[in-house]
Amino acid sequence: MFDLENENILKNSKILTRHIDDNDWVSSKVLNCYKSYIEIDLVEKYLEKLLLLEDNLSCKMVKNSNSIFLIDARVHNIKLESRSIALEINQYKIIKNTRKHHRYDVRLYSSFIRNNGKREIYSLITNISRSGFNLTTNEDLEIGEIIDLNVYFRSFDTVSVKCEVKWKSKNSRSGYSLGVKIISMNEYDRLRFDEFMEQIEMDHSILL
Repeated sequence: MFDLENENILKNSKILTRHIDDNDWVSSKVLNCYKSYIEIDLVEKYLEKLLLLEDNLSCKMVKNSNSIFLIDARVHNIKLESRSIALEINQYKIIKNTRKHHRYDVRLYSSFIRNNGKREIYSLITNISRSGFNLTTNEDLEIGEIIDLNVYFRSFDTVSVKCEVKWKSKNSRSGYSLGVKIISMNEYDRLRFDEFMEQIEMDHSILL
């Protein structure tokens, strides 16, 4: 049995959850934590997602800005009257948070060309930071592979970035999820990229 009380997960901590095959994270709050169960706030977006009993969820939490909890859970109970959801923890792990920059959930079209290749490969950016991206694609890339990535901002021209694949995971429905680190971009693209990130950071600060 997994006892999360021993990991000092406290009430009112922010928790992000999503269905296993979904890329959209839902932000909620931990109401209670008891042994292998977490009770979280039933936010409106869960109703839009048609959350059901026995659904499997991926969850993540940040502890003291230093550690990230990655949690696999099952919907144990949905309490409409108290507007809460009970999750049963199947397994979890703690990884060190070594990121220097905050990541923001986005939906941006992108494409890339593999090193020394010519074929343009479609991808979707699902989150972004000043140092890298998370991509969803059907292409299976190798860790350490270098790609030329084109990012299509909604209000900007294409920004071209050279990136390195740092990690990957297989998604059962949507191919592969890739974490890529920015290696270089030209000065003109860097200016537009920084402007875009400043707008995202401003929008985020308004919502806090």
